Amino acid sequence: ESKAEQPLALAGLVARVMELAGTSPAAAAQKAASVVAVERALAEMHLTHADERKANSLPPLSISQVAAGMSEKGGLDWRAFFLSLGVAPSLVEGDEKVVRVLDVEYFQKLCAFLAKHPPAFFQPYLEWRALSVLIG
Repeated sequence: ESKAEQPLALAGLVARVMELAGTSPAAAAQKAASVVAVERALAEMHLTHADERKANSLPPLSISQVAAGMSEKGGLDWRAFFLSLGVAPSLVEGDEKVVRVLDVEYFQKLCAFLAKHPPAFFQPYLEWRALSVLIG
């Protein structure tokens, strides 16, 4: 399978799984196209392994520092994100250095991407991620 064929294969798989989960074929095709668009955007943000070794990383940060430094109007609420992962509120609001950001540019791009789209834009992608976990 060539690199050009991979998005088509992914779209076909996503659409089929969505159909099996009860989505109509037309809606499943739309959701699959959305999933492929999000996957492509995320892939384009990532560094290659060679560039990753040279990435601009930061020293350990507190969650408050991450929330302040990575905030983007309309973007991800980093405090809520860490709380939803079960991180203790004292760590979320405190000054303890518990986060290591290895690729600053990736997180800047990710925050901008999240801020650019309304939450509903990500629903098909999140639905796909949940279904893909269930099917292994």
